[in-house]
Amino acid sequence: MDRKDVIFRPFSFDGSDPATTTTTQGGIREALAPLAPTMALFALTLFDRALTALNPFHRVPAPLLGVVLVVVVGVYLRHRREATWEQVARFFQPAQYFLTHRYLALFYSPALVLLPMALPLEKLTMQLVTRVLFIIVIGCLLTAVTTAFLVKSIRRLSHNGHKVPDSVEQDDVRFSARFIVVWLMIGCVGSALSWWSWRFVALSQIALSVGVYCLSVRIPRPANLLLNPMVVIAVAMNAQAFLLGRVHENMTYGAAIDVYSRTVRPVFFSQLGPIIFCFAISVVQRWDLVVAHRLELALGCFASAAFTVVSTAFLSIPLIDDPLVTRSLLSRGMTVALALENNKLLQGSEAITAAAVALTAALGSIMIRPLLTVMGATDVIVRGVTAAATAHGMGAAVLGQTEPDALPYAGLAYVICGVSGVVFTMMTQSLLLEWTSG
Repeated sequence: MDRKDVIFRPFSFDGSDPATTTTTQGGIREALAPLAPTMALFALTLFDRALTALNPFHRVPAPLLGVVLVVVVGVYLRHRREATWEQVARFFQPAQYFLTHRYLALFYSPALVLLPMALPLEKLTMQLVTRVLFIIVIGCLLTAVTTAFLVKSIRRLSHNGHKVPDSVEQDDVRFSARFIVVWLMIGCVGSALSWWSWRFVALSQIALSVGVYCLSVRIPRPANLLLNPMVVIAVAMNAQAFLLGRVHENMTYGAAIDVYSRTVRPVFFSQLGPIIFCFAISVVQRWDLVVAHRLELALGCFASAAFTVVSTAFLSIPLIDDPLVTRSLLSRGMTVALALENNKLLQGSEAITAAAVALTAALGSIMIRPLLTVMGATDVIVRGVTAAATAHGMGAAVLGQTEPDALPYAGLAYVICGVSGVVFTMMTQSLLLEWTSG
């Protein structure tokens, strides 16, 4: 069986190539391989839940505290207990592959699926939607230009050379046709049985989300830039809800979306914390790059994150009358896990914030490479940091498809920009609330 026909990519526990092991050892490792990512995902999810429940710092978001703990402990182990760190990194490697490389956009998709339900229908006007899209597009443009200028200026003033990162393994993330058909068939069967129980509606929504995501990943470039997986999933899920409402007497569009909100959304969003922790582990693994380019990554990312918050406020206040929507848009420059927690500091709407982050990632990933080309940004550090600051993980993924040398810097900036945005909000919370009060 092709390794891409299974959900979890097999990994040997000791990192050895199964082809070089004995028959008995290889058979045992192959049989136990699916347990490796399962255990790693369970450990990360348990860590996320524990932080949320036991967080002693009420003003500090749990994901931010988790990132700090992962980096501090990881750096200590990396320098003082190298053998232990290698075992820890090897244990979490399958989860990193699964969450950050294989299925990243899938876990963000509920934000766009539930976008039509983010506001009451009387408030969700075409004028409001157009203005929000305008703010996000112009905001992505301003963030990209400003970040590229800042990082380029810092590099010029610091006379810091380019530390060549370790080679990044390029893996084809496209899924086999057989794998896609299986998930789509499960989704169709679940939809057909939905008249029997709402649980089949939830099953069909999960299966169709996975199947449609895998299908959209197979779309060749450049069409896949426009047909972003999150957008394709959102259209498919809302179309299914509409069809269920037309076919079944006891099911409406709103009821189907409500099932998605109560069952599918928590399943996918439960991995947002583990995703940011996986990127934090990547920061530790690339710590030499962080130290070598600390000015570009620390100062550049913090300035970029602060600019994104402030520029979004400047764009939103004159165009949007509702302070709730304005405050919800301020966290759009962070990854979803941090943005949802940051949104609590700003007293915004969780649904609008999640949708704004997803739209920023989707639209920014379309714009980022042409923008970098037009700006003449050729330095890999400038390109990597700008991509992550503009479009989060999706920007890093899009850039990494053709520029593997820039991918490590994009991954680092993805975490640092998110953390910087939360820290800036904590520092200026009262000012931002007063400014956006209307």
